[in-house]
Amino acid sequence: MLKARGGSRVLMTRTRGLRTLLMASALVVAGFVVPAQARIIGTDLEVILGSDTAAALEQKYGVSKDPQSQQRLEKVGKEMVAVSGRTGLNYHFAVLNMKEVNALAVPGGWIYATRGLMDQKLADDELAFVIGHEVAHVARRHGVKQLEKSLGVSLGVGLILDRSGTTQRLVADTLQLLLQSGYSREHEYDADKTAVTYALATGHKPEGGVDFLKRLQTLSKHEPSSLERWFATHPPMPQRIARLEEEITAAEKGRRQ
Repeated sequence: MLKARGGSRVLMTRTRGLRTLLMASALVVAGFVVPAQARIIGTDLEVILGSDTAAALEQKYGVSKDPQSQQRLEKVGKEMVAVSGRTGLNYHFAVLNMKEVNALAVPGGWIYATRGLMDQKLADDELAFVIGHEVAHVARRHGVKQLEKSLGVSLGVGLILDRSGTTQRLVADTLQLLLQSGYSREHEYDADKTAVTYALATGHKPEGGVDFLKRLQTLSKHEPSSLERWFATHPPMPQRIARLEEEITAAEKGRRQ
């Protein structure tokens, strides 16, 4: 699925992007604060780093060969992308060969559902919420923002001292660690809220999100091991459901006005 990107343009992009990271890190180490709104990582570098991370994920877990799951994931995914406001990326959708119930987004346009999630036979509205949530992480640059925020003194020193070709690997490794630890609670709630707007814009019922979260609550009582990573990287379920219901009410009220 993942194709190597070659040519002088990619090499120049890597060089420019890594030089930007070095400069930003130097400012941090020197005691200057990089403005929160400043984009240290541009789209080209985001895609390069995302591609490396996605390749590592696929190598580690493998990709499901079930064509029906893949087709369904792509269909819903493309619907969400069309209303995401960030359609310029080349999005990739794949089912990771994992038993646990989960979905994840890699910066640059890689969206994954696990085999365990697809085996749940979710209703269309449920799946729309799940994939809309992940597309929102990419469209709103949540992963990139967390990576930029992590460019503190420790990472900055490593980047500045680097005189070999390991800088990109260092940043990519940091990105993988951030994905494993999960997005911030603020970003998770924002992705839920955005998924509601995607659902409404594509003709899906946003209540499918509540149905899905309640499904997870029930599933956790019978198969807790299948949801261990999900609960470790997402906000507490009762608060999340309550907040999502509020977002749905507000969004539907706004559409009627």
